[in-house]
Amino acid sequence: VVAGRRASLTAELERVRRQIARRPHGPPGRLSLNTRPWSKVYVGRRLLGTTPIGRVEVPSGTVRLRLVDRDGAEHRRAVRVPPGEHVTESFDLRE
Repeated sequence: VVAGRRASLTAELERVRRQIARRPHGPPGRLSLNTRPWSKVYVGRRLLGTTPIGRVEVPSGTVRLRLVDRDGAEHRRAVRVPPGEHVTESFDLRE
């Protein structure tokens, strides 16, 4: 083993793991979302809209949301969306 090679291999495996985790787990689902206060909602770099959001199509599986509130503060949440199903969530960002 060459010095530094192991760290490089570990970083590569972590990147592959993240790519696999992002793959859809079947047909897309739908998400309805509300937040207090309102927020802009992103999945990756894709802006879904400003809350409240109704029945927007998202990949199935664990959907990682980035919520940007009116003050510009970022909040991270994850929502489980089963393939082909509709999920409704609400988050209080003041907590």
